Amino acid sequence: MVQITLMILIAIVILFVGTTIFVKTRKASRFGCRRDYKVKYVFCAGHGIRTDGRWINDFFDHMRNKHEKYKNSKETVFIPMRYGFLLASLCVWRLVRSHLIYWMERRLALYCQMYPAASINYIGHSYGTMLAFEAVRRSDTIQLDKMILVASIVSSHEIFDDTLGLGKIGGLHCYCSKDDPVCKSNPFGHSGYWGFLRDDDRTCYDKPFDNLEVYNHPKNGYGHSDYFKKNDCLNEWVGILSPEKLGQPVSAESWLCPFIAGGPTIRPMCVRKACIFFDTEKKTCLLVKSMSKNR
Repeated sequence: MVQITLMILIAIVILFVGTTIFVKTRKASRFGCRRDYKVKYVFCAGHGIRTDGRWINDFFDHMRNKHEKYKNSKETVFIPMRYGFLLASLCVWRLVRSHLIYWMERRLALYCQMYPAASINYIGHSYGTMLAFEAVRRSDTIQLDKMILVASIVSSHEIFDDTLGLGKIGGLHCYCSKDDPVCKSNPFGHSGYWGFLRDDDRTCYDKPFDNLEVYNHPKNGYGHSDYFKKNDCLNEWVGILSPEKLGQPVSAESWLCPFIAGGPTIRPMCVRKACIFFDTEKKTCLLVKSMSKNR
């Protein structure tokens, strides 16, 4: 009788936690998509399991303090990617993992759509590295400028043919440590322990692939969460994500009319079909549809 009662209680707890994750992530994925071409930089951060990711706000504050450009809230957006406190026994479930990857995919794709003229970047820790990397792999609409994986559980043997090879990620930085037992023995991947490897070579090269922007950053004596306790890592991440090292956003000079935006590497885009006729040589909108009826 006691065992039956205990099993019922465990089932209720699992059902409650699973329902909470489903409702919370589903709700977070459903919000409006209004394109904002004035945003130049977007920084997303995802935490690991069994934590609420307090380091995210500290890192965002560090970014604002180091770079004056990032203090402008109209041009820079900081987005915590929080999916809740997840138990280790639940994170290995295929259903939970697939749902969270799908949730991450929807959100990242939405931000790429909302801020089409911005450099969009992601930094993740532990479980958050796998969620984002798999989301990028599965999506045809996500395009990230820089991706930083800290204590990553992505496989060390990735060949990146369906991510960096397709231009979905501009540059990938992996922070790893041989003193991290979680990254060594977890059931997913071990790039947070070995770094990304070149073929079967176990040497942790700083740049394991000649033709890909993939970089390993091995650290000595770092445990699974020690990266957030030392300012040297924070300063390195701030350097990687400095404005001069990110992709060029659409410049103010490229604004052609209130509803058009373009740039050196971005084709001029019409929003709400406001421009009826666009002169590609003069780079100007010759005829704008009247919006008076819609105001």
